[in-house]
Amino acid sequence: MTDQTAALPGSYGQAGDAPSDALSEAPADAPDGFPSDELLARSDLYGAEHLLGHGTQRPRESGVDIARPFVYRVPDEWLSPVLRDRAQTMGVRHYEALFAFDLEELPPDRHYTGVRFEVRLVDDDAVALRLDVSETLMDDVVGPWPGTGAPAVSTAAPPGASTGASTSGEGRYRRLLNRLRDVPGDPAPRVFGERRPSFGFTLSAEPGRPLTRRSYGLRVLLELPGDVPDLAGSLVVGTTISRVRRTRSDLLDAALATAETFGEPLPAPERPQAGANEGARQRTGGAATSVAATSVAAVRLCVATDIEKYSRFTDDEAALRAQERLVTVLAAARRRAGIDESRVDLQEQGDGQFAVLPPDIEERRVIPDLVRALRLELHDVNAELNRDAMLRLRVAMCRGTVRRGANGYVGRTVIAVHRVLDAPSVRAALANEETATMVVAVSDSVFMEVVAQGSGDLDPDDFQQVSAKLPEKGFEETAWILVPPPVRRAGDS
Repeated sequence: MTDQTAALPGSYGQAGDAPSDALSEAPADAPDGFPSDELLARSDLYGAEHLLGHGTQRPRESGVDIARPFVYRVPDEWLSPVLRDRAQTMGVRHYEALFAFDLEELPPDRHYTGVRFEVRLVDDDAVALRLDVSETLMDDVVGPWPGTGAPAVSTAAPPGASTGASTSGEGRYRRLLNRLRDVPGDPAPRVFGERRPSFGFTLSAEPGRPLTRRSYGLRVLLELPGDVPDLAGSLVVGTTISRVRRTRSDLLDAALATAETFGEPLPAPERPQAGANEGARQRTGGAATSVAATSVAAVRLCVATDIEKYSRFTDDEAALRAQERLVTVLAAARRRAGIDESRVDLQEQGDGQFAVLPPDIEERRVIPDLVRALRLELHDVNAELNRDAMLRLRVAMCRGTVRRGANGYVGRTVIAVHRVLDAPSVRAALANEETATMVVAVSDSVFMEVVAQGSGDLDPDDFQQVSAKLPEKGFEETAWILVPPPVRRAGDS
């Protein structure tokens, strides 16, 4: 899947523009084209002016109308083979979401010169695969709608799209699309947040030329865990306004005082077909539970570990001893970090191990304690070994929604932690440090929410940001790696 990030927030109702049919449908009580049942919030944008002495005041500088997000399910059969495979193997679903807002008209002596819009989804496992505004957003991701031969994204309402209380789904869809048109002469915005749960765009006017638009939109192709009931999150809007005075012009920033929250219901999961449980029992050799009913999804910290250059153990006895040392080191490190081993779910992998830690651990304590414990245990196990037999480990940590199936855990996080573990950048980090005994790679969310907060004795400055990229797997994410120095104890040579 190729990368594509472009967004052209558009306008309507500008000078010289003919009003569209969709906009003419808006009722009279809906300024800027949002019917009342489609309006998420009508909010003020506040500036911050310094007072004489101490303190600031927050005068109202403008206002904004924000539409409820419009979201619909993209059926699996429309997806490209890559995304269809992800949907089938990882249990994720794909949606298109449209976001839009209208800025208040300013007095003649003021002009908009910049806009920032950001969406922050609640679920850490949500991913914005694409951000765009053109009708070709998903051309290389989604196939034509069945039986239409039309592009996957069009001005017609998508099949299965939800409908509003007073307006059709098609009318709402078209109204939001009208805000995605470019305005000649306005600069192109810069989108951010691809492959993240937070995303949006920024737009800055060229010097001496204010923005001519007041209406903006952003469309996103989202990948969400299959058991998420709604699209929930918050929106923030900020602007830069030029204020013209007699002899000069001032620039001031204005933004929402607090983020506006939203929650749009998603289609309910399909009910299992009759007989599905029985088929699952047969496939698992008579197991009493089906894949669908094995466990509920929960957010867990996942740890994947692998022995570096395991193939160097060419005889069976050496390989067996290496596996025994790996199991011993990992179990001892978890106990030393205060993790209840009886509540750790393990999947054995020969030269590696995959562990799903209990759901109620205190990550800000456990993660730094586990890294320290691994260093100590590796020191002790390697103390009496020659260089050829020494244990050197790659360790990856990711957090997200997982659930247990009939033959192991499933979920995007399960895939991601193994992809990070196998990434060339992570392998190279350990290979390039001959005296090191381990490399630790954590996902971007674990770094930002745990390491960057100064947890334990982990110093954020010791971590290096890398791209964990496996093109052949269609995987690329940001990771943060640490190659801690080996432990030195009294008596070490």
